[in-house]
Amino acid sequence: PETMLHLPPVLSELNDPIDRQIDFVPTPVAYDPRHMIQGGQFTSVQQITNDIDELPVTTYQSGFFDRDSFIEIMKGWAKTVVCGRARLGGIR
Repeated sequence: PETMLHLPPVLSELNDPIDRQIDFVPTPVAYDPRHMIQGGQFTSVQQITNDIDELPVTTYQSGFFDRDSFIEIMKGWAKTVVCGRARLGGIR
């Protein structure tokens, strides 16, 4: 923005729609908090037929912020402390 009185810029082309659902669901067992923030690729096993054949399937689970917009600061410093910046709804 030109000054603090102007609105922040909004991207015209978004990777994620503004009204999308968040796919990540926290679990009672330990998980990486970065998955909740930025989402990620997760692999699950899908059974192809009634036989024992199984096929690994990779899907993207969206997190809280826009896809591929989270930039972590001091990554690896602590496992449970996450600090960074990201885009939410196309707003930089």
